Amino acid sequence: MNNQNKTYLLNKKIISIHSCDRDISKWPNSNEFEVSLPIEYKKVSSIRMIGIQLPKNYHVFSNYNQNTKLAIDISGSQHIITITEGSYTHEQMATELNYRLKSIDPSLNVYYNEINTSFYFVHSNPSTSITIQANQYIDYNNNSYNYFNNTFNWGLPAYLGFEKLSYTSSKSSENYILINSKNNITNITINDNVIKSNPAPIFGDIDIYIEIDKFNSMDEIHPYSTNTTTHIQDSSLACSTLHTLRGSKSVYSNYNKTCNKVTNDYYGKYNSAFAKIPITEYNNHVVILDSFLNNIYYSDPPVDSIKKLKFKFRYHDGRLVDFNNFPISITLEINQLRDDFQQNYNIKIPPNYST
Repeated sequence: MNNQNKTYLLNKKIISIHSCDRDISKWPNSNEFEVSLPIEYKKVSSIRMIGIQLPKNYHVFSNYNQNTKLAIDISGSQHIITITEGSYTHEQMATELNYRLKSIDPSLNVYYNEINTSFYFVHSNPSTSITIQANQYIDYNNNSYNYFNNTFNWGLPAYLGFEKLSYTSSKSSENYILINSKNNITNITINDNVIKSNPAPIFGDIDIYIEIDKFNSMDEIHPYSTNTTTHIQDSSLACSTLHTLRGSKSVYSNYNKTCNKVTNDYYGKYNSAFAKIPITEYNNHVVILDSFLNNIYYSDPPVDSIKKLKFKFRYHDGRLVDFNNFPISITLEINQLRDDFQQNYNIKIPPNYST
């Protein structure tokens, strides 16, 4: 019989999957795991994510993300401070930096200004010079990809609003005030030595990508391009275009070394993800309902059989999300095609059954 002329019944199944369903001996971390499904799903025509719940307190700053260290010079004395792994508000980051730096120099303070979303490193001694060495490579010894080569998310200074430059303090030209989120006021005087950052993207990435092995249907553009032309004579144009796109936060000379005359590093990734999840906090969890999800996997012809599903949670640049092994909950809708047997049934009801 010609299957194209057959009539099928669409059978919708909802399945709930938790990260604790995984075999922890094979998948020790909740950011990547595989589960065996309760039944074998046959003739699957589509898969859709209709809900997901992620932990709020995943680590934006971690040794894995290579963004917990800051190099600083205080009047010729070199230091590298290390912050605690985790996630921070701007005020919490200022407090953490203060704690680490005051163990080196009690007169060095870090403030956050809510008005311009910038950090201020302030030393009250006008004869003491401080330098934020944001251009210094720091080895994290974790044998992973070197994120310092990226143009974004390349280390703690980037999250604080710095470029890959060396920033030396200068005396304030006037008296002014800083206002934090609690409306507390800090006075900066003409005698203070100050380093001011650009607006600080302290919360990190705003989206999480989820992959389902063999069932991805979303395309992406590969990030961190520095040479978007194949014409050798136009290599400098590619670098200056990058500078223009990044606006006031960019320094063209930073990318002279990475902008080369060899090849075009701009490319896309086909079927690289199943869904892009916007991060919205609610009651200490990130809860996403289907109204915020624009994802569905179609298959024509249907997938013959699905027994397992493998998940991966990552950022746009490929870094796995550090959930610190907090639990994850996923709800999927799986649509199957079933043969439509159009039969008429005569049902006899036993006398002792109530109608």
